Amino acid sequence: MTSPISHADVLRAMQRMRPKTDRARRQIAQLLGFEWKVAAAIRRRQPSRERVKRHDQTPHRPRSLRRGAAPAPEQAPPQPVSFTLSGPELAKPSPIALPTPLPDFSRPDVLVLEPAPLFVPRWTRAILSTALSSFTDAGGIDIVETVRLVAAGHALRRLPRRRVARMAPAAHVLVDAGGSMIPFLADQVRLTAELAQVVGGSAIEVLKFIGTPLRKAGRGPRGSWQPYAPPPASTAIVLISDLGLADTGLLEASASPAEWSRFLEWMQVRGCRVIALVPYGSRRWPLEIARLARLITWDRSTTVRQVRFKAP
Repeated sequence: MTSPISHADVLRAMQRMRPKTDRARRQIAQLLGFEWKVAAAIRRRQPSRERVKRHDQTPHRPRSLRRGAAPAPEQAPPQPVSFTLSGPELAKPSPIALPTPLPDFSRPDVLVLEPAPLFVPRWTRAILSTALSSFTDAGGIDIVETVRLVAAGHALRRLPRRRVARMAPAAHVLVDAGGSMIPFLADQVRLTAELAQVVGGSAIEVLKFIGTPLRKAGRGPRGSWQPYAPPPASTAIVLISDLGLADTGLLEASASPAEWSRFLEWMQVRGCRVIALVPYGSRRWPLEIARLARLITWDRSTTVRQVRFKAP
């Protein structure tokens, strides 16, 4: 084990305390765990204290400049003091650790952590099935309502029936591929897989778009997209988009609420219900869009009860 005290600490202690004797220097070194050994000492030449006093009127000049004076002998340069310190070994500097290279994410054996889904996983299918369902008077006969109408003296032209939820027979999934939806790309893939399980693989069609589907939509590369063709009536249209709320302006211009309103009105005329999964809260939803589509907050705080309560 190396000592935290080095030779430099001993020299700093000598400079700070300024010991005058070798004994004091030796004691300081021993306190710090070292041994002080003097190899040689400096011999200083003591200058002569005899001064020649002259009382003449001639100005004083150095002896070396006076006429006939012998030159002063040259003093020998001081000899340096050499010493040795013996003590614990100094710690060797550790080599510089190089940074760990990033793993090769293209390899199949490298695990890549994806962000957590926005919907609670155990509630996702229930939320989607509830969102795709609508309540209609197609259930059994409502006995309570029938008795109430008869007791009030109303003529029963048709028997009242209970309201039941029925899921759409097919779904068009429109996935927003704009730059503002890049952080949600992994979750978009999960949602489309869950929707295929809920609706059925043969009853679902997934298309991508940028801006709104009014511009173009398709399955493959953007160059192969075509103008959007609406599905048959009673088909549910599921939008996975921010509806232009996060306008980055980096890749392309986002769609305005007026453009989205035109698309939603077109779907209403075609008899298709629109369900939009939006990754932002209801405070940011444009009113003109919220009146034309069923908007659902795409967030972990969303529950099945909240979706059912907002069902049409």
